[in-house]
Amino acid sequence: MVSENFEDSEKVNVALSIEEVKEESSLCKTEIVKLNKRIKKLEVMSIISLILLVSILGVSLINIPNSNSEVVQTNTQKALPSKLNNAEIENLASEVVEAYNSKDLDRLYSTFGPFAQTMVTIEELEANLSQIMVLGTLEKYSYSHYDYLGDDDGADWYSLNYVAKYSAGNGTLKISIRVVDDKWEIVGFFFNIDHLDLEKIEN
Repeated sequence: MVSENFEDSEKVNVALSIEEVKEESSLCKTEIVKLNKRIKKLEVMSIISLILLVSILGVSLINIPNSNSEVVQTNTQKALPSKLNNAEIENLASEVVEAYNSKDLDRLYSTFGPFAQTMVTIEELEANLSQIMVLGTLEKYSYSHYDYLGDDDGADWYSLNYVAKYSAGNGTLKISIRVVDDKWEIVGFFFNIDHLDLEKIEN
């Protein structure tokens, strides 16, 4: 009888030990998940900083006019080509956004005009944008305004600016165009998050 009680007691102790192990294992898994999320957030912040740096490098890469280059600068806005109306501005953004959301690098590269494609290879684009998809889908956008960047060797350069909503937060989309004889082509695009919602970033 004593032996049976002892065995029953041992079984209870073993059962309790197993439950304790399971509970500790569950707690460990929870902590690991939390730690992974923290690491992910740190990685995202690093990537966002990298994206901002890439955007700056991208300007130099495709030689968009800036204050340090020997190009004609004006303090006034120069009008967009008359044919570049709101519908065309929407079409330019739609082309870039659909390519971005499709995660199709070839399609995104094809939105570049001939000038940009002679300056930037698809491999260089891939190297600069391979991490940018962390921003998530570009869900909504709306044209805001344009900036005249200057004249370079007979070509006018503009930045078309859009407010944008990404799945990871609110931000902007900028599309740089080069215009010669009222004909334009895309020479750059910049995706940017102003207010990053870390909780919405996919694990």
